[in-house]
Amino acid sequence: MRIFAVIPIKLRNPKTRLSRFFNEDIRRKLVLTMLEDVLSACKSVDDINVVIVGNEKPSIDHDFYFIKDDLSGLTHAVSIGNKFAIKKGAEVTIFLPADIPLIKSDDIKEIIECSRESNVVLARSSKDGVSAVLRKPPDVFEIAFSNRSFIDIMRNLRKTGIKAKVVEKFSFWLDIDTIEDVKMFLKYGKGTRTYELLKESMRHGRY
Repeated sequence: MRIFAVIPIKLRNPKTRLSRFFNEDIRRKLVLTMLEDVLSACKSVDDINVVIVGNEKPSIDHDFYFIKDDLSGLTHAVSIGNKFAIKKGAEVTIFLPADIPLIKSDDIKEIIECSRESNVVLARSSKDGVSAVLRKPPDVFEIAFSNRSFIDIMRNLRKTGIKAKVVEKFSFWLDIDTIEDVKMFLKYGKGTRTYELLKESMRHGRY
């Protein structure tokens, strides 16, 4: 089965909700480090390819396709990444955010395994969001993200009659957007690159 992970990323002035605490250089390093943790999880999954969509190509030591996208908006970034994957012969696509560094290869494998029973698999995140959306086939429905993506996507799926499998795991639940997320992550994220970066950065942050 040919699988593509679509990962949007923003490297110019990223994570603005953390700007009170970390300067732009540290926030940029944080985004890249979280991405590396996510890509490490992908790397151990058989038959998975990675498509990164963003305003700047990340300089990291991983194999991936890159699509430059200067337009703002998660919905647009995921859409063009998904269309690219379809052209490359994708049978399954999985949207993954770049800011869920607790994710492991077994988490991705679990979502893929769930696709044996459902054409759509969602991993719920905090704040009524989603931290993964698997589609099989990739054009089974269009994703539209919002301030409460999980609720809105589930509503849209019900309208189309498509049944989705929902995965709820802490590794997907915790994304890093606020200083509260950072503090929570430091309780559970030991063993990741992101943990080491944040542990050091917290010593120099402004509180």
